[in-house]
Amino acid sequence: MGVLKFLKRLVVGAISVGFITVSTTTYAAKPGLESFPEPVDPQSWVLPRDMTWDDYRPVPGVDWKTADVKPERVIKGALIIVDFPDREFMLSQPEGSEIAGNPVGTGNIPRDQLGKFWVDFLSQNLRKMSPIFWIFISRGAIFWM
Repeated sequence: MGVLKFLKRLVVGAISVGFITVSTTTYAAKPGLESFPEPVDPQSWVLPRDMTWDDYRPVPGVDWKTADVKPERVIKGALIIVDFPDREFMLSQPEGSEIAGNPVGTGNIPRDQLGKFWVDFLSQNLRKMSPIFWIFISRGAIFWM
């Protein structure tokens, strides 16, 4: 009698698993949409990766490259470069030796020449780009030459 009960349970269990498996795969709707829905609002933007120089429109009202713009106030700032005692300066390492590929375009600068490197680098590059950047960001309120 125990064997028949076992066989009956086994057959009922197998049939139940079969019904569950067949019913979910046969009658279940395909998940997701057939296609991406149309936008609700009209689209008026373009991804930057798809833009060209023909799409560029300058900010109206101010020519950011002119020196005749007078600032409302002059702000002075300082750039402080720190040294970590447990690490070598990035620029003292060989070019591309760091995990992210830094330093790029330079490297192997002796430690005693790093100060001169930064003075030269910042005086050349910061003087070129910072005024244009800050004039643009502040809409002409911050300016220096």
